[in-house]
Amino acid sequence: MIFTLTIFVVLPGIDSELIPEVHQGTIYVNLTFPVGTPVEKSDEMLQKISRRLRQIELVKSISYYAGTTKEELSEEEVGEHIGKITVVIKKTRNIQESEEMLIANIRSIMGIFTDIDYNISRPVLFTMKPPIEVLIKGYNLAQLRRISTTLYERIAELPGLKDVQSSVKAGFPELVVEFDRMRLSHYGMNAFDVASLIKNKIEGFVATKYKEKDKRVDIRVYLRDEQRRRAENIKNLIINPGGAIPIPLSSVAKVSILSGPNEIRRVDQDRSAVISANISNINLTGAVQNIYNVIEKYPMPPGFTYELSGQNKEMKTSLSSLTLAMVLAVFLVYIVMASQFESFLHPFLILFTIPMALIGVFLTLYVLNIPIGITVYIGMITLVGIVVNNAIILIDYINTLRNRGLEKLEAIKQAGKVRLRPILITTSTTVLALFPMALGMGEGAEIRTPMAISIIAGLLSATFLTLVLIPVVYNKFSK
Repeated sequence: MIFTLTIFVVLPGIDSELIPEVHQGTIYVNLTFPVGTPVEKSDEMLQKISRRLRQIELVKSISYYAGTTKEELSEEEVGEHIGKITVVIKKTRNIQESEEMLIANIRSIMGIFTDIDYNISRPVLFTMKPPIEVLIKGYNLAQLRRISTTLYERIAELPGLKDVQSSVKAGFPELVVEFDRMRLSHYGMNAFDVASLIKNKIEGFVATKYKEKDKRVDIRVYLRDEQRRRAENIKNLIINPGGAIPIPLSSVAKVSILSGPNEIRRVDQDRSAVISANISNINLTGAVQNIYNVIEKYPMPPGFTYELSGQNKEMKTSLSSLTLAMVLAVFLVYIVMASQFESFLHPFLILFTIPMALIGVFLTLYVLNIPIGITVYIGMITLVGIVVNNAIILIDYINTLRNRGLEKLEAIKQAGKVRLRPILITTSTTVLALFPMALGMGEGAEIRTPMAISIIAGLLSATFLTLVLIPVVYNKFSK
């Protein structure tokens, strides 16, 4: 009865997460300036933001860099318009509270710069995706951009979501030259020759090499910066140097500046847009449900699908694998006990201690508001092999007394008196050994503490309930 109430009443009220956040006193601010921003301008903006951040009392030190390339980082978006600020916090008694206060101050400062996209992150022990990640898949880029923009605006309004970003952004500016082939043929030219000439004038070509000792340095020749940096000047480039009548590029081609897509991202070979977000003051399950409610109200055109990935998908995959591991652990424990007891009934009775342990685990998680994650699951798998020990020594001694000729009820009473002391001693030593870990002292305690608390709660619950349940069950089912 208690186990049923715990599963159907208490368990749904417990939050879930993939892995606890680690608080190390360091905050990362990843910034994306408008596409096409030169690195000098990005550096200037980063200096302004850094000066404001240094005025926050909690800040110990700040470092930043502007511009990234594919060789430097494995980020999906790269370029001169990318920047990153690393903020180190002063040591305080409650580092988690200090980090939350600092993040709130950073968001208020970044709200002043309306043309900058940013997201805030912490150092992680494992490489993980953002908590929220929505994949929208479809072939038509224009429709994909429209759908992702609409959903981005709606998701950004949801409570508890912070640093909402979309992978569909304004593309890099492109200089597009469309040739009029009839005019080119009239002047006796072709598009390939003119395009090569324009390329050499703008990008330059290696005219010769300068040799110094054993080094060879390319000497690249191209137009002056003021002649090749503006579209109006490029239109006036002469495409027939040395000709009797100079012919500008504008007379045979249309020169315009367009914005192409910043990227074409593919997931499982499908063109995709990604909307990502962090969560604050809301559990992962609740945030995912709110996003599902928003997306289900939006009619997807034919050929377009959506999927919620991120930590939500990783969490489902990890927890299903750990659930399988727990079932396998129970099976192996049963097989070992069945071979030792030479009975199928007594090991089955011993397994009743596992639900008793889960009662303590779930009630403690609910009271202390600890989410169920990978570390909690590892603690529960560990409990499978620990909590059966008390029942094993109790039932084993009952069987020993019955083999000596005692009646069943008398053997149960005698075994309970004799085995009470060793059961309490083994439980106490295990709990005391895990107690320092449960206190959450030292760096990385966020990872260890939930596991230690789960084992302690499950072991205490199973111990006290075992002393009552196992004798009753043995008396009822054992011949």
